[in-house]
Order: sequence, then C-alpha cells, then structure tokens
Amino acid sequence: MTVGDEPPRPGAWPLVGRDTHLAAVRAAAGRAAGVLLVGPPGSGRSRLAREAARALAGPGTRVLAVTATPWTRETPLGAVAARLPEAAPAGDDELTALRRARSAVRGDAGRRSGAEVDPTPERVLLVVDDVHLLDALSARLVHDLARHREAFVVLTARAGATLPEPVLALRVDGLLERVEVGDLAGAEADELVERALGGPVEGATRHELGALSGGNPFLLRELLDAGRAEGALRRSGPVWRWHDDVTPPPRLREVVLARITDLTAAQRELAELLALGGPLGLEVVEALPGGHEVGALERAGVVVSRAAGRRLEIALARRLDAAVLRATFSPLGARMAHRRLAAALATALEGYGGDRRGDDTVRLLTWRVAGGEPVEPGELVAAGDHVVGDDPALAERLFGEAADRDGGFVALARLAAVRTLRGRFLEAAEAHARAAAEDASDEEHADLAVTRAMLLAWALADPDGAVRVHDELAARVGAGPVPDGLAVLRAMLLLEGAKYAEADALLDPVLARLAPGSPTELPALMVAASVRPMIGRLADGAEIAGRALELIGRDASGLSAGLRLQIRAGGLWMSRLWQGRLDEAAALARTWYEETRGTGTAEAAVPRAIWALLLGVDAARRGRLTTAVRWIHEAAAQAPLRDLPCSPQLAGEMIAALGQAGRAEEAAAWQERVERGEVRDLVHFRPWRDLGEAWVHAAAGRVESAAVRAREVADEAASAGQLCYEVDALHVAVRCGQGAAVAERLAEVAARVDSPLASLHARHAASTDSPEDLDDVAEGYARCGMLLLAAEVATTAAAAHRAAGRSGAAMASAERARAWLAACEEADTPALRVRVAAELTAREREIAELAASGMSSRAIADRLVLSVRTVDNALGSAYAKLGVKGRAELRGVFTAR
Repeated sequence: MTVGDEPPRPGAWPLVGRDTHLAAVRAAAGRAAGVLLVGPPGSGRSRLAREAARALAGPGTRVLAVTATPWTRETPLGAVAARLPEAAPAGDDELTALRRARSAVRGDAGRRSGAEVDPTPERVLLVVDDVHLLDALSARLVHDLARHREAFVVLTARAGATLPEPVLALRVDGLLERVEVGDLAGAEADELVERALGGPVEGATRHELGALSGGNPFLLRELLDAGRAEGALRRSGPVWRWHDDVTPPPRLREVVLARITDLTAAQRELAELLALGGPLGLEVVEALPGGHEVGALERAGVVVSRAAGRRLEIALARRLDAAVLRATFSPLGARMAHRRLAAALATALEGYGGDRRGDDTVRLLTWRVAGGEPVEPGELVAAGDHVVGDDPALAERLFGEAADRDGGFVALARLAAVRTLRGRFLEAAEAHARAAAEDASDEEHADLAVTRAMLLAWALADPDGAVRVHDELAARVGAGPVPDGLAVLRAMLLLEGAKYAEADALLDPVLARLAPGSPTELPALMVAASVRPMIGRLADGAEIAGRALELIGRDASGLSAGLRLQIRAGGLWMSRLWQGRLDEAAALARTWYEETRGTGTAEAAVPRAIWALLLGVDAARRGRLTTAVRWIHEAAAQAPLRDLPCSPQLAGEMIAALGQAGRAEEAAAWQERVERGEVRDLVHFRPWRDLGEAWVHAAAGRVESAAVRAREVADEAASAGQLCYEVDALHVAVRCGQGAAVAERLAEVAARVDSPLASLHARHAASTDSPEDLDDVAEGYARCGMLLLAAEVATTAAAAHRAAGRSGAAMASAERARAWLAACEEADTPALRVRVAAELTAREREIAELAASGMSSRAIADRLVLSVRTVDNALGSAYAKLGVKGRAELRGVFTAR
C-alpha cells in the first residue's frame, strides 16, 4: 500500500460480525467499479472500509484513503488535496483541475521515466470516507475514476444521507454496489465485548451493554472505556462484570444531547417524557405536550413506532438516549413530568374503553406516586400483584410504597416475598420482621413464618433464627388449635436439621388434608419439594415442585413470589438432575437464567448466580469442563461467596470440574478457600461441597486417596439420610477404580432411589469384569448426555475386551471412547489416565507421546536411537490398543488428558 495507507492503530478493536460484508466487497471487486458501505453513525463503516482496502490491496496496488468533512466540502477537491497536494486546483478551470486530479490519483507522474510510460501501471484503490460530504468536483472525480475503471472505489456514507449526484449516477448505472452496514446483532456484540476485554464477560453485563448500545460498535467502545476508567467494569476472578447499573459516561451523554440540539422545544419535551415513561401508546403521546410532533421525531430517527396488539406504541429509538435524557431531570422536573404523564394516560384511558389493560392501571398508579399524588395502599398492593411475575423491581417499589403508607401486614408480607424473589435477603428479612409485628390471623402468620424461617436458614445461614420464628409462632398460637402452617414450619425445621424422613412423615398428613387453594398449600408443597429429592423420591419431588410452580403462576397475591427460587432449584431442577434427565434440567436452567440476564447488572445477582451455577453443573455432567468452569466463575462473580446461598454447591462443583480437567493447582486453591471458611456450611449441600476434595486428590494423582475421601463423603451422606448424595459419592469411588469394593453398597442404595441414573451407576460398579456390560453402561451414559462418563466406561470396556483376547471388540469400544471424548473438553480423569498407562508399554507410550507432539518417525528414531521400522511398529501397536487411526487422532488422545 502506498498513498494514504493507515496501519492498524495500537489497541484497535477487533473486527467482529463483518465477514459477510468483506466477502461482498471482494465479490464486487471482480464485477463492479466500486462499493458503497452505508450505515448509521458508529456502526464501524469507516473501519470496515479500511479493512476492505487491506483485503483488496496486493503487490503493486496504489491506495489513496481520504475523508470528507463539512469543512472540506467548501473547497473544490478539498478532501483529495489534503492527501495529494498535487491534486489541488491551480486556479485553472474545472475540467483542467479534474484532469490533474485524476492523474495525481493514478500516480502518473511517479510512473514516468523520461518520455516513456511504465507499461504495467499500478492498480489504484480509492477509499472515500463519508462520501456524502464531498464537494461537487471531488464527487465528479470519484465518478470519472470509477466509470473509466481507473480506480476501484470503496465509499462510505451515513444511512439516510443524500449522496452527490455523480455518486448516485454510479449506482443507477450499476457500477457501484451497495453494502448495508448495520449495528451488530446480539451474539456479535457479545463477541466484540469479550474480544475487546480479552476474557469472559458476565451474562447480564453483556446483555446490558448490548441493549444500551443497540449493538453500535462506537457506543459499545465508549461504554467499555468509561466503565474501565471509572472502575465499574472490572474483573471478578477471570470474569468481567459491571458492578453497578450500566450508565452512559459523560462523553456519550454529550454525543446523545448533541443529536437533539436541533429539536424544537416541543419535540425536546416530548422526547424527555418518552424517556421517562415510554414506551407509550399513541393516544397517550397525543395527549402529552408536544404530542403533535411525534411524526417529526420518527422521521428524524429519534423515536420508533411498533404495533402492540391493537395499539400503536411509541418509544425512543435507543435505550441509550432514554438513559441520558432521564439523567437530565431535576427532582422537581421529574415530579412534574410524572404528573403530566399521569394526566395524559388518564385522558387516554377514557378513550380505551374495552381495550383497557391491567398494566395501564399500574402505570397510572406508578406515575401518580412519582408525581407526589395521594394513592391508597390497597391500590398499590393490587398493582404490585399484577406485575410481580413480569417486573419484580417495579412490584417491590409498589409494595414498598404501600408499606410506607401504612399498608400493614399485607403490604409488608408481599414486600418480603418480592425481595426474596429478587435475592435481596437482608431486606426481605427486615420486611418479614416488620410483618410479624403487624395484626393478622394465626393462619396468616403461620404461612408467612414458613417462608421467613426458610429465608433465615437457607439464605442467611441463621438456623437459630428459624427456630426463634417457630417459637414465636407457637407462643402466638398458645393453647388454641394448631394451624397447619405451624406443622409445615416444624417440618421445615426438620428439613433444615437434615431429618428428612421425619419431615416427610410430618408433611404427608398435612398434604392429604389440605384443600386446594388453602393458604398453607403452597408453603407445604415448597417444603415437600425440598425434602423428597433428598430421600430419593425424585419423581414425587418433581411432581410436587411442578404443582407448586403452577400454583405460583395462578396466584395473584404476590405472596408466593419469594418461594419460586427454592422450589425451582431445590425441587424441580434437582430432581431432574439426579434422575439423569439432563436435557430437561438444562432447558429449565437456561429459561431461568434468561429471565435474570435482562434485569440489569445490579439486580437479581443471587438468582442469576444460582442459574449460572446450574448451567455449569449441566456442562460438567456432559464433560464440557472448560464451559462448566466458565459458568461457575460467572456464578461466583455475582457476589462474595459467603453471600451466596449456593456457595457450597458452587465450590464443590468448581473443584470437581477443575479436578476432572487435571487442573490440580486451581482445584487445590479452591479447596483452600473452602477450608478458610469462605464457603457456607449448609447441611443440605455439604456432601456436594466435600466431594470436591476427592477430586483435588485425583487431580494430583492420588487416586486411592480420592476414593477413600469419596467413601467418607458417602458415609456422611448416609448418616444424614441423603441417599442421592450417597450414590454420587460412591460413584466417584467407582471412577477411581474401586467399583468392586462398593458395588454391593451402591446397588442397595440405588434400589432405594427413584432414578434410572442411580441404577446405571450401580451397573457400572458391578460390571468392571464384564466388557459387554460395560459397553451397555457406556451407551446408557451417552443416551443421558454424560459423554465423559461414557468415554471412561468405554475405555474400561476396551481394556477388558483386550484382556480377554477380543481385539476387534476392544478396538470398537476404544473408537467409541475416542468419539465421545472428542465431544468433551480438557478431560483428564483417573480412568482416562489408566487408558494410556495400562494399555501401552513404557516404550509404546514414549514413542506415542513424541509422535503426538508432531515429531516424524525419523526424528523419533534419531532421538531414541532406534530404527524407523521399530518406531513405526510401536506406533502401529499403540494405534491398535488406543483405537485410533493415525497421528491426528493420537494427538487427540494425549491433548484430551
């Protein structure tokens, strides 16, 4: 490249999502005279033009890159002359000036040697940024160069801008191909953010950055730069996370405000009201000050309209614009604006008639409260009930306002519930305590006490507090009839004391006599959904959890919202996981995670941590250990470990994933965090946490110690009646080579658990001497999606077949193991190490490792002082034993370890 070459800037952003655009430019270069890249401001069309020039430029290419500006527009050939001074007009007529400029762009003077002209002229590539700002003579220059094929032109223009007539003529004549350069799609914006930051980014942060910027690369960069500079965007472990609400930095506020400086006062006021209250129905907009200007704002690209059922809704085009404009309101200005919004909506409601919706009333009440107008607590509670499922943050504001306006027990109970749903446990406990002091019936207090006690024991690690709640309720009831809620509360305390069978026995008669719709039904179902998976009644646990969630979906009171988290994770998902129904469990976790991903970075941190952890567990069970570690890191990034109720599972799962990946030092570091007390000690999840220690031993090569620790965890789980944990721990011992030692016990426990997966684990332990049975077990794990287990068992089957002299069956099992292992990530478990160590002689392994590293047979022979024939024979034997077909697959065996 020659004239106007622009090397990549230090720290330049990666180019993401533009492969199809570059392909379109390359294709156009073979059939047209140029391309026109059209996109909105900040979409990266200038960067794309530079990359296109680099892609097209080859040896002998003369590149001229010019940028048109409003200032060069006033000077004939101004943009070109800034790069090529010899192209500047010298006081002659336009035709002569144009001829001189064409010659300068072609580089004619540089190719002349005396009177002779170089017979092989350079290929010319002309890049013009913001071609819509070119002066008339420069536009004619571009036209002539392209029409006469004297240069291939790469032009950029802002979407909606008017192009100079000579450029339009190229389009009309088919010489200029148009390529649309839009903002990035969601996945592309996510990729750009992660590549720019050089590491994984927490999901809610990615979502907020993408939503606020609209996928615009310029806006994304400004947000990231500002976030890092202000310290809001920083790492939590290896994960980047925005540690507060994502807000526009000052520079972006200036950019947004500059875009609306040309608006009339009425248009500006309407835009501000839309920022505060939008999206708004057209009827509401028309009733606002400046409402008649909505059409002009849409034509200017400030607002967009979209159908919403039978209504037409109006909203600002970008969330960023709304955020900036909201920040311009003073407290007084915001109050007056909310009053105007409420008045406009009240006027519109008169005309809606039968089309009035529930959220209309909610918005009216919300704006009246924000406007300082009087509102009854009962109205606020009803509005909060309406939105709690879709907008918990708004529901909390409504319930909180009702409580502050003397809403009593009802408002405080709902406030506690929605705060629990949002993971705001300390604030929920405060609302619970206030509600407990309010007047209400014994049944109401009993039902609320169950959720209050569960909150204290599970979320706040305060089991003594849960006992105090029981004692307070018992004292309130006194010698009167015992409410069912008190019995449920006692069952909950038994659950928290790991007395699962006793809790289940207490719950059975309560559930049998409860009438559908009873206020105690949901608390009873919640406790039962948590108890039954622990004692192996998985189908019952899932069914009860499903009933409870269905009840929550029908409940309009808002009281049930706080129970959803525990029922989902502790009942429905846990049952599906222990049954081996991974696809169903993963679908649930993905749905729940998506619910919280768009709630804002400062909201729903604890629920988001739980759902991210569940996705990590799913990935680990499938053998995708790198993915699992990433998900668990995201869960850990949400809050300090001690503040996460799921910290025992999180730590145990992280250690297990790292251990199975052979990342011994990282696994040990996490184990040290457990031992330092950074992780909660909750009895329900203690085996999950403690089983991680077995994988620390395994990763360090202490396989026998790993099996011993796993059996200790199994004993502890058995003493607590935690049957599914006992199965899991015993199966880890099987994976560490002690199948025969635990087979009888594992079969006995699995028979008491309602789980096909537990039965499969028992078959695995009992099949160590039967290669055919091992093959069946491996296929069973593969059908469950547990490909790492399938690969391990198939590896063991291959060794057993080979020991029995069945080489064909051994190769088939080894081939299945290799295929399953290829779908895993980083796997390095004891069973896979045994695969190589047991099946290859020391010499075969030495040669195979050198071949896997890329060395040729001759190089290996020279290093080991062997003949090439000996090396090739050893490799052939290794291929047969490992079930691979060549060096490429051999590399997979060793790199997968």
